[in-house]
Amino acid sequence: MNLPKYEKVRQYVIDQMYRHLNSEEPIMSEREMCRVFGVTRTTVRKAVKVLIQEQVLIPKQGRGLFINVEPYKNTFSRLKNMHKILLLTSRGHAAFYDSWYLNVIARLCAETARGVSLMNIGFLTGEPGTELEEIQMYYPDGVLWLRPDESRFRIIDELRKTIPVCTLLCEVRNDQFAVTVDYEKAGKMAAEWFMGRGLKKVAFFGKSGVDYLSKVLDNFFIGWKNAWLDAFGSFDENTVFSRNADFKVFFSSKQAGKVDGIFCHSNIFSGLAEDIADTRFARCPIMVDSDFYKLPPGVKIEPEAEIVLYPDKVFRMAIGNLTASLEKPGYMQSETVIGPSVKILKNRKK
Repeated sequence: MNLPKYEKVRQYVIDQMYRHLNSEEPIMSEREMCRVFGVTRTTVRKAVKVLIQEQVLIPKQGRGLFINVEPYKNTFSRLKNMHKILLLTSRGHAAFYDSWYLNVIARLCAETARGVSLMNIGFLTGEPGTELEEIQMYYPDGVLWLRPDESRFRIIDELRKTIPVCTLLCEVRNDQFAVTVDYEKAGKMAAEWFMGRGLKKVAFFGKSGVDYLSKVLDNFFIGWKNAWLDAFGSFDENTVFSRNADFKVFFSSKQAGKVDGIFCHSNIFSGLAEDIADTRFARCPIMVDSDFYKLPPGVKIEPEAEIVLYPDKVFRMAIGNLTASLEKPGYMQSETVIGPSVKILKNRKK
């Protein structure tokens, strides 16, 4: 059985649960579902059979299929007529999330829970070229897309012809309904923190080969580089820029000899902390771009400062903009760019 096609039927029925309270209003017939979703009668019948077993659907002889509204008619979501928000990440294919994604998704969910919305975390499992159809299968009222890949903006443009789509934490690109961070300013502030400590040779780790993340980190690095150029008229003399994550190789090389500070993106900080634990570099001032990391067992190295890229305001505005666009006809919001800040981690050991 084709799972995505099977899910088309199931998602349609679930959508109907939140669309009406009338237990006497039939849903589409099996024949209609075959035509609308482009699936076989066998696929429809298998999906319907499971939904009947789950007591979601009630078959009535000679009349068709009906939603069993009794378990749902008095729930908060039904009474408030909640909006259905679909959350997608990067290319839409993610099956597992690292600490950064888990933290961001958790904060989005917490913000969504304050309002009157339902959230569905979606996965695009179909063949290339079917992404738009798959998203529509979820019947969302709006879409929240976290760091979409560049190739997904064509799909986003199509979706916006019928429903609002808010992109989140991409590079600044003057995108409608986008909420993001001034990554270039963040890079500048990070460099200035090291300068304020009187440090002269800072190792910078964090270049990514992933396209949609590279643009974010590139903008951060531009700010970092320009700050050193503005202050000293030189960049290479003040920063050692590592393009690989083999920290042991780097810190045993000659170029690491004069390093007196370390900046590291949080997604690779755990590896850094483990590899420098027994070296002099463990005593260097360290800054990260967020606290989304977990240290390996027995490693006690902690950063002294964090460049705060993701304040609560980012998530509050993303959900707020999307909700407003659903509740206020004609609502428009240009790209919102949130400024970063530096947080001194006073309670962490050096």
